[in-house]
Amino acid sequence: TVALIVVGLYSLTPGLRWERNGLRMSTLVRKHLSVLAAVILLLTMWSYRLASYDLLIQTAGESASFSYVDHQWLLPGLLILSIVTVAAAATMLFSGWTGQLRTSFIAVTAVVILSVAVQEVVPLIVERFTPPEALAVSERPYTAIRAQFTQRAYEIPLMPREVLGPGGSGQES
Repeated sequence: TVALIVVGLYSLTPGLRWERNGLRMSTLVRKHLSVLAAVILLLTMWSYRLASYDLLIQTAGESASFSYVDHQWLLPGLLILSIVTVAAAATMLFSGWTGQLRTSFIAVTAVVILSVAVQEVVPLIVERFTPPEALAVSERPYTAIRAQFTQRAYEIPLMPREVLGPGGSGQES
């Protein structure tokens, strides 16, 4: 919202104007907008870091709990996305300050594409193309830890493995 207000106010001045060849801006406006864009990228980076913590609290998986895909794919992906976004912010600041606007555009485009890939495409691919048996084997440690914490939280006495059966579900096989 602040960025749109700033651009709107700059459009009322001669510093930012639309000409026949395209959008023209003065050096001071370009520098100010590049600093503003870098700050927005840093805020976006911080939202990715918070999303990685939110992943531990609330997840959107089938069982609505922390899973193998979250641990092995989304957490590292969000960390990489945070690092790339900081690099893009630095690139945006430097290239905007020096007038290399194509470099700024490439940096922002890379962050947008990587964000969609990490948060949407990779989890979908992993869940779709991993065999269900392999996914079930990968989920076992996470299920066991959740069960242990539930037992501890509600002070449920531990049941011997013979009573629960080999799968831990209470059914004999």
